[in-house]
Amino acid sequence: MQVVLPTDDTIHRSFFSTLARFSALVVCAAAILLGCSVLVLNTAPSSFPVGTRIAIPEGSTLTSISRILAEAQVVRSAFLFRTLVISYNKENALHAGEYLFPEPLSTLGVVRVLISQEVQIPPQKVTIPEGSTLADFDKIISDALPRIESGDISKAAEGKEGALFPDTYFMEESSTAEEVVALLRETFTTRLAPLEESIAASGFTQEEVIILASLVEREANDEESMKIVSGILQNRLAMNMPLQVDATFDYVYDKESSELTLDDLQSNHPFNTYRNRGLPPSPIASPSMRAIEAVLFPIDTAYVYYLTDDEGIFHYAETFDEHKVHKARYLRN
Repeated sequence: MQVVLPTDDTIHRSFFSTLARFSALVVCAAAILLGCSVLVLNTAPSSFPVGTRIAIPEGSTLTSISRILAEAQVVRSAFLFRTLVISYNKENALHAGEYLFPEPLSTLGVVRVLISQEVQIPPQKVTIPEGSTLADFDKIISDALPRIESGDISKAAEGKEGALFPDTYFMEESSTAEEVVALLRETFTTRLAPLEESIAASGFTQEEVIILASLVEREANDEESMKIVSGILQNRLAMNMPLQVDATFDYVYDKESSELTLDDLQSNHPFNTYRNRGLPPSPIASPSMRAIEAVLFPIDTAYVYYLTDDEGIFHYAETFDEHKVHKARYLRN
């Protein structure tokens, strides 16, 4: 019997064929393992934070967002989250804000949410009325934003009475008191910017304009009365006459004109505009643009006195005797 031995070439072909099959098996196994790993990592974590607010700060990078989501157990793998975002070419399409997930989502589902903002918590609408004091700002904002406590705004805005602009804002519920005050200050600066030349030409500093506007805001009730009252107060300043503005007592003592006592009027308080001449030391509220413009563009009259009757109608006088007649005629007390 003749035995045919394999040649070297045959052995080589057999070896490489076996190696190729083995390599294919290894690659296939690795692919299966990788696929299984991706499938597992794509599933929602068992401790997925359903109903918990997840905040993505403004200006966050893809890396920082993936880290926030992984630490909050929204995704199992920060790396997989980044990989999916990049594969969609959406690195710059993720939206900042607060998210509230009603149910667990896969990592892919989370990616789609942050791109589409499907479950983002909308900003809270917060309206600050014109003529609000810093204490009013504090109460309104702390009532509207659950993460800001009473007193936080007053502390963050200490010394800034009158320099926070009253308006309607849309604020993220994740905002801090410092962020909110920065927004209010930025709005104030932006709104006053077009008036810089008028302020410079008024003879008042910007702070004095705001102080006077805050008095006008609390004393008058419409555009015309604001401009006339502004002119009257400026007449009094020019005469070195006390401003005699009752609204300053409301600011200090929380009293209306009808509640003021002789002791109040004679008190040695820096906001007592009956006893002290000139402007009070600071604004008593945040004035509106109407009040600020009334200070810069007042109606020039010879009036020195004014009062409002029970229906809110203004009565002006050039002399004190005429003013006394108006008091007797239009005021019950």
